[in-house]
Amino acid sequence: MSQYAGWGVDFIKVDCISDHPYKPGEIQMIHKAIAKTHRQMLLSLSPGPTSPSIAKELLPYAQMWRISDDVWDFWKNTRHAPRSVHDQFELAAAWAPYARPGSWPDADMLPLGYLGPEPGDGVARQTRLTPAEQRTMMTLWSIMRSPLIVGANLTKLDDWTTALLTNRDVIEINQYAHDQRQVAREGNTVVWTAEGRNGKRYLALFNLNDGDKRITRTYAFYNLPSGAYRSRELWTNQKGEPSDGIDVTLPAHSCMLLELTR
Repeated sequence: MSQYAGWGVDFIKVDCISDHPYKPGEIQMIHKAIAKTHRQMLLSLSPGPTSPSIAKELLPYAQMWRISDDVWDFWKNTRHAPRSVHDQFELAAAWAPYARPGSWPDADMLPLGYLGPEPGDGVARQTRLTPAEQRTMMTLWSIMRSPLIVGANLTKLDDWTTALLTNRDVIEINQYAHDQRQVAREGNTVVWTAEGRNGKRYLALFNLNDGDKRITRTYAFYNLPSGAYRSRELWTNQKGEPSDGIDVTLPAHSCMLLELTR
């Protein structure tokens, strides 16, 4: 750790330590070694699935830990591994209360864009995820406040992927929101809310179904203060007139991410 500190390293990821097997003694040892360097270095633990039941054990010693096995570019995957985007919704809801400054449940990398020259699953390729599925993934990772670690080959970024990864309004939620939580799950319709700076509120609607889904609910149904809000969809920048609820049809595997203001 002294050598890493001397090199100016500020991020340490240690594998084979947070699950199968879980090694709490070694985690504490590494934490103490980092502390002795007097340099701030974030400690990230892998692999998952780390259990929420040991979260309180981890909080004093690590700042980031994987909440699942490896995630790759599948909407669903019939194999046990790797994990898919669809799989992450349940884990994200369980870990949401622990996401705050200094404590970052890690939903794994974003397998977007060109995955190559040697990806960890399959051959070099453009991501298997559709554009709608990519937005859904980026939205869930952002509103649950997972670290945003890009799995793409950065030398081959296309315009779509670049725009997806650099949406400042979406990144603002990831970096500065709080009180993020899943507030509803009705079958394969999932809804999250979060609070932002300057009185902003965020509402993320996800359609995990394989077909279109109409969602008609008041904002109060999602535990938001009742009344009318102006809305702005953060992926399309489409603005809505003041309203006390939502009436929208989402295509399969897609989402809507709204910024709500009075």
